[in-house]
Amino acid sequence: MFDLFGTLVPSFSAEAYEPCLVAMADDLAVPLASFRRVWNGQLWQDRVLGRFADAQESIARACEALGARPGEDAVERALERRLEYERSLLRPFDDVLPTFAWLRGQGLRIGLISNCAMELLPLWEETEIAQGLDAAVLSAAVHLAKPDPRIYELACSRLEVAPSGCLYVGDGSDDELPGARAVGMQAVLIAARRDLAGRRRQPDVNWDGTRIERLTDLKRLLA
Repeated sequence: MFDLFGTLVPSFSAEAYEPCLVAMADDLAVPLASFRRVWNGQLWQDRVLGRFADAQESIARACEALGARPGEDAVERALERRLEYERSLLRPFDDVLPTFAWLRGQGLRIGLISNCAMELLPLWEETEIAQGLDAAVLSAAVHLAKPDPRIYELACSRLEVAPSGCLYVGDGSDDELPGARAVGMQAVLIAARRDLAGRRRQPDVNWDGTRIERLTDLKRLLA
């Protein structure tokens, strides 16, 4: 069972995301600083838990919080900019697909649990990673987020396996590793991967369990 951002694909980079935010605020005719505060802060949890009908509504609600009511065309332009950024994140690291192939060769099932905003949902099925999984649980689709034990249990249910039969691999964000261990999974921290700005980024995590440097280290670990 894998995390997505920072594990299989690059993690969020404030530097890489800034041009997207600037363009979105311009499209929506709202102040950049205020839009950033609402979009990345005030509404972040709602976006991750999928509390809006779709990504368009999440943008419109951010504007409403700022006293703005942009037209549908403006919202669509802003959304397309956000989707373009999301697509740039969804390129797997070079050790991902070979590791998936090796795991399948061992007869193992592969799952994913991701805390993600609603903008991922319309793009997910077109990604290479989605094609390599037996089950994917996306927070915005199931209205649950790590480390809530129910999201791990749901993923296990979809894979038809007990938590004790799962190895969870992640970069440690969102308290995901203690969350996985709490439901009975074995959990593994993967070393910092590069974000879109080319920097190695590791969440601030205190982990006393197993660590690996690359996904290919799973071959040694599972042996």
